[in-house]
Amino acid sequence: SLRINPEAKGEQTAAETGLLEKSLGKAKAQLRSEPKVEPNKVTAPYQLAKGEITNADLGNRITQMASELGIS
Repeated sequence: SLRINPEAKGEQTAAETGLLEKSLGKAKAQLRSEPKVEPNKVTAPYQLAKGEITNADLGNRITQMASELGIS
């Protein structure tokens, strides 16, 4: 699971969201709405590019995305 700082305010939160969007872009996915941030959990509704990636492919990419975002 992806984790970010739930106590983050303002620019730090925006920067973290920007990193998530950038990482999803590399996976050929788009956020459909703002991510929901909870302690030790981020829920992000996404849409995959048709014919370019599957849910399984994105699942395999989670570890790389966490590394790019600097989280575990």
